[in-house]
Order: sequence, then structure tokens, then C-alpha cells
Amino acid sequence: MSNPRSIVLVASASAILVAGLRAAEPDAALRTDYKYAWPRPDQVVLDGPWRLAHTDLPDQVALPENLDDLDWFDAELPTEVHWALYRAKKAGHPYVGLNTPDMRWVEDGAWWFRKRFATPESFRGKYVRLMVEGTDYYGHYWLNGKYLGRSEGAFGAAKMQVSGLRTDRPNELVVRVECAGYKLGGEGGAPHASLVKSELWSGWKVGAYDLNTVGIWRPLRLVATGWPCLERPFVRTLSLGDESAAIRASVEVCSLEDVDADYDVAVAIRGRGFDAPPVAGTTRVRPRQNMVLADVDLVVPNPRLWWPNGLGDQPMYEAEITLSRDGQPVDRLVVPFGIRTVERGLGGAQRTDYAQKAWVFHVNGRPMFVKGTNWMPIDALADVAPERYEWHLSMARDAGIQMIRIWGGGILESDVFYELCDRYGIMVWQDFPLTCGWRAREIDRHLWKNTVMWTVFRLRNHPSLVFWCGGNEFPPDDPANSDLVGTIARYTRILDGSRPFMAASPDEGDFHAYRQWDASECWNSQLVRGPFGSEWGSHGMPSAQTYREIVRAEEADAAIGPTLLKMDKKRMEERFPEIAYHWVEFQPSRLPQMLSRGSAYDDLATVPLGRFTEAVAAGSAEFYKYSAEAARSGYPNNGGLLFWVWKRPWPIVGIQICDGFGQPLAVYYDVKRAYSSPWPCLVPPHLNYVPGDEVEMKTLVFSEVNRADLRGARLAVRLLDPQLKERQAWNDGPAIDVPAGPQSVAGPTVRFTVPDDFARSFFFVVLEIHDAAGKLLARNAYTFRCPPQLEDAAFREEYRRGAKRGLQLTEGPWLRPQLIELPGKLNARVVAAEKESETRGRLVVEVENTGERPTVMTGVHVEGRLRYVADDAFFWLEPGERRTVKLRLRLIPGESPADWEVSARAWNCPDSQTDDGQSP
Repeated sequence: MSNPRSIVLVASASAILVAGLRAAEPDAALRTDYKYAWPRPDQVVLDGPWRLAHTDLPDQVALPENLDDLDWFDAELPTEVHWALYRAKKAGHPYVGLNTPDMRWVEDGAWWFRKRFATPESFRGKYVRLMVEGTDYYGHYWLNGKYLGRSEGAFGAAKMQVSGLRTDRPNELVVRVECAGYKLGGEGGAPHASLVKSELWSGWKVGAYDLNTVGIWRPLRLVATGWPCLERPFVRTLSLGDESAAIRASVEVCSLEDVDADYDVAVAIRGRGFDAPPVAGTTRVRPRQNMVLADVDLVVPNPRLWWPNGLGDQPMYEAEITLSRDGQPVDRLVVPFGIRTVERGLGGAQRTDYAQKAWVFHVNGRPMFVKGTNWMPIDALADVAPERYEWHLSMARDAGIQMIRIWGGGILESDVFYELCDRYGIMVWQDFPLTCGWRAREIDRHLWKNTVMWTVFRLRNHPSLVFWCGGNEFPPDDPANSDLVGTIARYTRILDGSRPFMAASPDEGDFHAYRQWDASECWNSQLVRGPFGSEWGSHGMPSAQTYREIVRAEEADAAIGPTLLKMDKKRMEERFPEIAYHWVEFQPSRLPQMLSRGSAYDDLATVPLGRFTEAVAAGSAEFYKYSAEAARSGYPNNGGLLFWVWKRPWPIVGIQICDGFGQPLAVYYDVKRAYSSPWPCLVPPHLNYVPGDEVEMKTLVFSEVNRADLRGARLAVRLLDPQLKERQAWNDGPAIDVPAGPQSVAGPTVRFTVPDDFARSFFFVVLEIHDAAGKLLARNAYTFRCPPQLEDAAFREEYRRGAKRGLQLTEGPWLRPQLIELPGKLNARVVAAEKESETRGRLVVEVENTGERPTVMTGVHVEGRLRYVADDAFFWLEPGERRTVKLRLRLIPGESPADWEVSARAWNCPDSQTDDGQSP
């Protein structure tokens, strides 16, 4: 096997052109030009239909003599090879059952991609470059049989000169791709921490277990220009005034040689989709060999500012940059951008370390509490289809997410990710791919530097991008890492300079924590003290619907509790091999956290897998709700909270808000509610009580920066007994004024004594906030329990001393069995059902509680394999109350509205009645 690192590099554009455009010999050792080429009208994107074939790994860089005779099959680019094989029906689904071990062979050979394509006449006589933006990991390129060069790394950072391109007949591009991973084939693979690639795409179990990605996961581009030309524009906000914004547009003017003539660089700014006063400016440059920088400063009157989600709109401007000589246009670029400023400003947290910095983000001069989440790659095998990003990022927007941290074990995301974040107002904290204790002695420093530069050039115009970070949970000052971190610091400063940079996370006061104690302990934690929670979460499981797709029915219908509760990994692998395979962190330090939280919601020792997963999700959701509320109360000591993690890259047990197939769990809805405004909450001293406890709970109301002041609001609180009957009410408190801003406002204090008949049962406290006209604005329902363990005074005293570790309620009480004994009655009526496209649908369902009790954990259920998200679910519905629930659906191609089986369900009402009186 040849060493991929020993293969020669292709020449840079400038080196070849300066040499008089002499053709390079195939074996010439030449330097690659890694500067990112800006998208422009005169380019060809090589996506869509390709052909794909496999061979053993060759010993030399050459096209196979029998190229046409290989076993070619159709593939759609961009694609990762495992997915291409599955879609061509040449392999099983890599996430189903135990298919993965049978796919290890994929990473051991060479994969050949070929495509025939036409180029426009406008390419004739132009300088053409092939842009490599996502070949994973080693790539070799031939155009019309001529070798162009090689690339390395998963995140692009390579471009190469193209000669011999035909405009009169089709061209053929052939790409050979080789895998890189830490378990590559039988040879042991690459040394640890040596690849410029996602750790999750390199065989780490947190990703697709023991699989390494290989393929072309972002399209190749052919870009054509003349000389001189414009490249790598940057438009940024320098400052904001009362009625204007100072903007600077910078652009490279690239040239083959020194030019003895002046050129004009003109910048015109206009609104995208809205009218804006014309703004234009010009500067004059004299092009030099390689490039000169042109800066144009402009003032935009009465700018429409870009705001984070929930704080305002996200208008986008565009700058048209034109290069001309003697009034004749030579080149033109269009750059989308937003007008906004983002800074980290002072909060209220006392510093406990010299490195600690202020963590209150100020956007356009206004301070905010940041509500966010961490982000793993959308898929463990690089399926980054725009539709998947749109689904998840729109869900995040709807949940009130204002910031996403792209975690250092993940990837440098596809362009569509940042474009959607621009559109949805989701700020991006961008880690680079360094993670988890790495000491990266083996990383190619030249490749690293160019990947960093390429990334900054590519991303710096996005208003959503607000923060650069070296990576995740690794020592940035270790000699094996310090130069890599220094490279990021240097080039984010030189090539950007408009965003903060931090060496690693956690570092400057932000914290990562995964607590094993009761959710109520959030109120006594660093969430309240701050300064910024950049990782925080609790374990969960895939949805029952997802399990039915990935494991055999024998496991999907089983009761896993008797085996799992022994916390014996070997027993789980023997009894439930497919479930156990789809698991990470099966560890004594993590399992009790998940099981103790779920154990309050159902009898985990007896229930089937579907109920088991719902109980675990409910326990995790409770923890996330308490966490969000405690963190919001901590402002300005705490500047924000980023939950771990939005979704898993494949369907596994792990910390997650949505499961690996994209289905939102109960956690999603509790996060959405707890991040909303206005939002009332309790400050409970405990989750678990005993009859006779004297309970005092403060109440708070949260708002948001851009909301109008809420005057004369009323906060009502009710205590409900185990039979869901009102036992006590607090409705006569004074009106509350809730001003706009991230600060919380105190409501009345609730006091009661836990009655004797609450023993060994759940009881409930429900908060409602109404506006001055009596309209219900938000409802927050809490479930508390009186477990038998606390009846032992000695145990209770020990348990309540210090942080209260989560209880395993092996003898109850369990919420779901209790509710089943209190049946409610729901009616569901489909108001609208629409198929919007082959992959999207919409449902509007009216749900009415026609019974005599509240329904608990209420929502609309859609049967089948399709994914769906509601505007609310797992909610509390009062007797006689109606709710209109809107659902968005991801359809399987070929489905129609007639296929949808819809019902309203609650834990105390498993089946609804449809409008025709029939049970669905």
C-alpha cells in the first residue's frame, strides 16, 4: 500500500501562471494554492449524477488500465460511499441492526468517481480552477485523462489549476478517493489525533460505531476568471450609530503580474428582499503580482439590523463589488451580509480565575441571555442534504434556540448550515476540529494552516457566526497543540478580527457539566452562579418509532428493564445485541443518571421498550426544563446556556434533544417552553417530598429583550392532589409588570404543607400567567413525588444533605401508572392536511379535553415511519380546553395524506376519538 502522504502536490495558480502557464509534468513536486475561491456566476457545480466503482488500493497514482470495465453504479453527488452503496441497493442500511461490521471493507480500498459534463463557452480563454471542498480524505483528480493533483483533509482547502478543459464536447473528471481513519482496514489506520477530520467520522463510537467516512461529501466546483480578478471579499460592520452603520468592504484584486494601470473597485450596497437607500463607494488600485487589498468604507443610513432569534428580524444586505478599468467592467462579485455587532460584555459573575472573561453577549449594543444548544454533525456518515439542515435548524428556531456551538469533535459545516443560521437568527459558535484530550503531534501543520485560512475566508461574511474557538476539551497549551491553536488565533485575527477567539472550551470561565443529582439541584448550581454553561445535559434514548426501524421486533417489543437495570454491559449485549450496539457511554458514571430520572415516570423493570424510552425522555425533559429555568434566573451572573446536544449523528442512546433519525423527544418540547417568553417558573427546594414537609417555593417570570413590557400580568398557582383535583390555589396576588429584557421578575411565594394522602404518589403544581385582559400566555406544570425511601427519617436527612443524588424509584411512585388509573377523554379533529412536496407535509389538529380531569403529557401522535414535529406536545390540557396543534412532517416519497393515522394522546388518555366518533 502506498503512503498517501507521500504523493506530490499540484502547483498553485500563481506559480504556474508566473511561469508562463507552462504545463506541469505529472510527477513534478509543486505547491498547492489553498486560497478559497469565492462563488461566482461563472462556475460549474459538479453535483448530481456520477458513477462510482471500487478497486483495491493501487500502489501508484494512475488511472486503472481497465477503467471502463470496473463495476460502475450510479450515485448522486455529494455522497459518502456507505450511503451510495445503500441507495444503490448494494449494501444494507448502515444504522440498522448489526449491519455495520459487514461494511468495514468499504474503508480498505480505493473508490473511483467519474462524471461527464459540459462547460459553457464563457470558460473559453479563462483561468479555471477546480475547487475541492469536501473530499474525504485523500483525493486524486484526472481531467480528460490528465492528472491534476491531489487533496488531503475532509474540509476542502484545496484548489488546482485546470487546463485542457473542452467547451465543444463533454469533459470527464475522474476522482480517486481513499479513506482515512484511526482504524483504517487491518493496518491500524492513522495515528491518533493526526487527521484534519471530524473525530466522529473517524471510527469513534460516538459516531457511527467503528465506521470511517469516505467519499465526496460536498460538491466540486469549477471556477473561471480572467485577470485581474476579484477574490475573497469581506463585508463587516465597524460600528453602529444612532441612525447609521459604518461598513467596510475589503476584497483582493488578484493579478498574474504587476499592471501599469489603475483599476476601480466599486461597492454598491442594497437590501435583499427590501428597499434600502442606495449606498455606494469606490477606491482605486494598481494590481500587483499575486494580489493587492482594496478597502471601501461606507455609511448605511437607518440600517435594518440583524438580530438573534427572538430579539428581532434577520434582514440581509448584499454588496455588489465590481472591478473595472476605464469604465469597463472586468469582474464582479456579490456578497450577502448582515449589519450587526456582537461583543462579550460585563456580567455580574465574580471572577474566580485570571483567564475568566465576561460572558454576557451584547448584540447591537443590547445585552442578552443566550439560549442555545451544542451541535454534532447532522449525520455520522456525512449525509448533509440541505433538506436535513432545513428541518433541524427550523426546529431549533421554533424552539427559541439563539446559539449553536459546533462542537470540536464535529465538522466545519456545509455552507447551507450557515446560510440557514443567517436566515433563522441562530448565532454560531464555531469550534475547530480539535477535541477530547488530543495531543495532536501528528497533524500535518501545513494542511492545518490552510484549512484554518480556507475556513475563515469561507465563513467570515455570515452574520450568524459570532465566536471562534480552538476546539473541545483539550489542552491548548500542550506543546503538541499550542502551535495549532496559535495558527487559529493568528488567522482569525488577521483574516477576520471582528469576532472573539477562545483557545478551547471550557477555558475562559465557561463550564461543561453532567450532573447526577435531582433536577431541583440546578437551583443550587453553577447554572445560577455562571458565567456561561457551554455544555450541560442528561442522557436519553431514541424514540419508540425509531427503535422499530433499527432493531429487530424481538428487541423493539421487549421489556429491557430486568436486564438493563443490572447495569451489566455483557448481559445487555447477549440479550439485546442490537439495542446494545446502538449505545454509547454504557458506564456506571452515566447510566444511573438516565435511569434514576426515568424511574419516576414508569416502572422501568416491567414496561416494554416504547414506554421505557418515553419514561427516560420525560425524566430527561424535566432536568432540561429545570436547567433552563435556573440558568435564566442567574442572569447577569450567567450569560447563557448551551444544552448538550441537539441530535445524535446516528440513532443511539446518549444525551440528545432529538434522536438520531431526527424525531424530537419530550426534551425538545420542554426546552422550547422553558426558553419561551413570558415564562413562569417555580424555584422548588426538592423534587421528592414526604407528607408533613413544609414547602416554600418562590416564583419567577422570564421575558426577552425585544418583547414589549408586559403590564398588569397575573400569575395563578394551583396545587393538585394525586387524583388531579385542586387542593389549594394562589390567585389573588398583586399584578406583575414584566419589563422587556433578560432579567427575571419575582412573583408571589407559594407555601403549603404536603398532606398525608400524598404519600407514595405524585402531586402537581401548575402555574399560569395571564395578561391584563385575562388571556392565558403560558402554563408550566410541575410533577413532584413522595417516594417511600424518604419516609425513613435517617435516609431523608442523609439524602437532603448536600447535592441530592437522583433516586432510583424501584418501588414507585410512578407517574404513568398513577395517571392510567385517572382516565381522561380527548377528541381530535383534523382541521387541515396538506402535502406540500414529496418530502414535506402539514397537519393542523384541534384537540379538546372532553373529560372531567386534566390530561397530562398530551399531544398529537402520527403513526408510522415519517418524522414530525408539533408546535407543542407533552402538554397539560384542562377539562373543556381546546388546543390547535400544528405539525410539520417529513414524508417518505410516495406517501399521501390518506396514509396518515392521527390521534390525540395523553398518559391518562392513550387513545382519542376522531371527529367521526371512531377510534383511530
